[in-house]
Amino acid sequence: MTSTARPAVALALPVASAFCFGFSGPLAKALMSAGWTAGAASVLRCAGAAAVLTLVAVALGRRRSWPGRAALWYGVFAVALAQTAFFLSLARMPVGVTLMIQFLAPVVVIGWERFVRRIPQPPATLVGAALAIGGAVLVIDPFGSADLDPVGVGWAFASMVGQVGFFLLSSGEEDADPLVFTVTGLLVGAGLVGTLAAAGLVPFAVGGADVLLRAHEMPWWAAYLPLAVVATALAYLTGVAAVAALGSTLSSVILLSEVVFAVLAAWWLLGETIAPIQCLGGVVLVAGVALARWRTAYAEEPEPEPEPA
Repeated sequence: MTSTARPAVALALPVASAFCFGFSGPLAKALMSAGWTAGAASVLRCAGAAAVLTLVAVALGRRRSWPGRAALWYGVFAVALAQTAFFLSLARMPVGVTLMIQFLAPVVVIGWERFVRRIPQPPATLVGAALAIGGAVLVIDPFGSADLDPVGVGWAFASMVGQVGFFLLSSGEEDADPLVFTVTGLLVGAGLVGTLAAAGLVPFAVGGADVLLRAHEMPWWAAYLPLAVVATALAYLTGVAAVAALGSTLSSVILLSEVVFAVLAAWWLLGETIAPIQCLGGVVLVAGVALARWRTAYAEEPEPEPEPA
């Protein structure tokens, strides 16, 4: 994976990924309300997305490209663990609390880059990340929740670990093709969760009832197809390309905007209202992302080479 994208195009990649991922929660919630389990939603989501991207990869002649071992671990952490644990947590806890725990991942990513990889971070990037996380908390608005289920909290933290893997492993193989890398990860994720479901370790059931979207009853595929194609295939593909173009630290901050898109998608598809505090959180989040983007781009500008004497 190369980093040759222009700044404007590179910045659009994580925004597009966040937009697509924002629909995953409402669409999956609609399917689970119609009788789908977390295991079924995870396996069929990955399998459908992998099928779509495989056709694209074959059409582009990339069938023989090997993305590297990082793609295998990406499938384990960023795909199988992140989304399955997220769905399992949603079965026990409010969406807001689960998302707040999951979106602690950028803090872990920044800490990993700073203390493990020994990569200095501009102070304003840390301030921007803190603002973005604070804005995400306000957008999620989890403080009205009651008792927390310990098992649900554990699944939420497991999902957060998978989210960290999404950012770090996306940049694990610099020369890998983002398309083949994503397909490999999705296939590994689907195979792993499917194996666990076959062993009875993950619940697996598919409901045939209609789903409720925008106050209208629709066939189940009206939620499944956009979940697999838009909220999974396109979301993961642009996310991998974003980390390759911008790095894991900056991408992890910008992808926090997913919570804004998720709230809007939930309002549009499921009729969930948007509170004023969530609007305020969106402003704070965007401000934090803008600050982190500007300071990181400024810090990474190469110094001019001295002219020869």
